[in-house]
Amino acid sequence: MAAEQLGELLSELRLRHQRSVDQLTSLFASAEGPSLLELAAKVIGPGIAAADWLTSSQIGLNGDVPAVIAIDPEGCEKVRTYLNQIEHGVYV
Repeated sequence: MAAEQLGELLSELRLRHQRSVDQLTSLFASAEGPSLLELAAKVIGPGIAAADWLTSSQIGLNGDVPAVIAIDPEGCEKVRTYLNQIEHGVYV
């Protein structure tokens, strides 16, 4: 692969990543405190670490994917509670 093609591919991947982060941010925005993405970034790690966590199956959520269950208010609260438990070292 030519250097120019590699540069274009990397540019496209960065753009896709930023769009995904922007979509997650808007999806999890909250008027009551930090968004789920902000909370995940604080607890799990910034950027892609938080996005990966939100889009991966989590054992503490019975194998559910946080981004999927957070679509409804009850699921969103479950994800927020789980992140708070992780942050404070409370595993139930």
